[in-house]
Amino acid sequence: MRVSVRFNGKWFVVPCGEGKTSIQWLIKETLRRACDTNDSEKCAKDFEATLAQSGGSLHPNDSIYEVLNDSDFVHIFEIGATGENDHNSPDVILSGKVEKALEHEQFVELDGCSLSTETLVALGNGEFKIKTSAVGIPKINVSQMSLSAVMLSKEAENAVNKSRKLLDGIVRENKVAYGVTTGFGMFARVVVPTEKLEELQENLIRSHAAGVGRPLSTKHTRMLFALRINVLAKGHRSNVTLLSWQVLKAYGLERLQLQPKEGLALINGTQLITSLGAEAVERARMIARQADIIAAMSLEVLKGTTRAFDVLIQQVRPHVGQRRVAERLRSLLHSKSHRFCNRVQDAYTLRCCPQVHGIVNDTIDFVQDVITTEMNSATDNPIVFADRGEILSCGNFHENKVLCHPSSVDSLSTSAAQEDHVSMGGFSARKALNVVKNVEKVLAIELLAACQGIEFLRPLKTTEPLEAVHSLVRKVVKPWDKDRFMAPDIEAVLKLVKKGKIWEVASPFMTHYQSTTRCQQELPTNIMSPTASTLSVDTPPLKKIKLNKE
Repeated sequence: MRVSVRFNGKWFVVPCGEGKTSIQWLIKETLRRACDTNDSEKCAKDFEATLAQSGGSLHPNDSIYEVLNDSDFVHIFEIGATGENDHNSPDVILSGKVEKALEHEQFVELDGCSLSTETLVALGNGEFKIKTSAVGIPKINVSQMSLSAVMLSKEAENAVNKSRKLLDGIVRENKVAYGVTTGFGMFARVVVPTEKLEELQENLIRSHAAGVGRPLSTKHTRMLFALRINVLAKGHRSNVTLLSWQVLKAYGLERLQLQPKEGLALINGTQLITSLGAEAVERARMIARQADIIAAMSLEVLKGTTRAFDVLIQQVRPHVGQRRVAERLRSLLHSKSHRFCNRVQDAYTLRCCPQVHGIVNDTIDFVQDVITTEMNSATDNPIVFADRGEILSCGNFHENKVLCHPSSVDSLSTSAAQEDHVSMGGFSARKALNVVKNVEKVLAIELLAACQGIEFLRPLKTTEPLEAVHSLVRKVVKPWDKDRFMAPDIEAVLKLVKKGKIWEVASPFMTHYQSTTRCQQELPTNIMSPTASTLSVDTPPLKKIKLNKE
């Protein structure tokens, strides 16, 4: 999970892992990112954290996951500050996002350790821009930048410089290191003269400038470059030159000569595979969330029961994803009509939604964990270990898990059989994206069908969140009162699904339900209620059915 924290007029996105650390850790981590290293006295002062929306105080010893949700917003104040005249005063927050009217930038550090799939996809969408702050590179005027920006952490800069010094020493002492003073692949045993090392790196880039087919989209290119910078920031590649000729031309800078290993560091690794995989997993997560909302609408128009989503059922089979989906469905279908529904059960397709959707959620969580680890891993060969003064050859570029298994069965050898099998990961990642695209279309069609079903049940009303979703759809697609060309309708709703608009509309209602669900037992209910949890003493006994013996 990650939390957005405001301090000194700036927003910082702080990755919190599984949230097992404390609020005190969150405060310290934010101050570390915000304060200059020479301003230690200010960083040592006592601070307190409050929720941005409600202003509620957060106890420093509480675990983050116990008091905060993923993507929550927090303010940090010096203890005793009023906050009223302070530049930390709360900003307007709508639908869990900071309004674009914020006067200050939001910074995300690229440190090679904490980049998330969500942040990477946001970078691809242009929500963040790279803030050039390295020595010798002119800073971009704030007016030219978006609200959010990305900067390289000082720790990352130090790690890169440290490994670079080690590599320069190896070249200076004429030591043998793969890809640095030797050729590549089958030429790994060929030592290259010192005066040819720069040419070696340029020739490596030229030899790989042989792509065919459709070029990467702007979005995927941004993600690829951002991920490459993040991996370089780990300091295990000894790369300093990061600018392409277009950027050099745009800012009037002179072309920099590639140094030993820098060409290899620029193109070696799993960043293409991982960036595509990151988009696939983020889009899959949004699909899974919205699939629960659309399933609730389908159950509603079919007049189903929420009995199968009861808390007790989920407690005896407590898979995380199943419980999460069941809670969402209860929050979306929370109404008097459902509490007093006498329907016994529905078909599998309705009552097994928590089980089917739940395992999808669990799988997405697993894949996201794999992708996130890969995003923050050194995947080059060789890898520079500056602390040990060593450069080690390896196969870390092969670590990324192939998302679609059949892609790997047709492996081919490359580099004169020196790389005798490959993962086919790039093709696998593209296939995963195609699967995601198809599922988005299926959900759009189901949502259209559910909304049309609601029209047939008028003047009956569904629950408040589902009415909101219905209204959203009707803003782009009118009801079908006669046959018409439906492809434009599907495309219009598909855009809503891809942008996560269904989730944006329904999630505030679900959040409100989850915050008040503890008092659910106080609601009037009866024995046939699908959400019943207690029975009164005067409940009439069930009728016994007498079977005739033949």
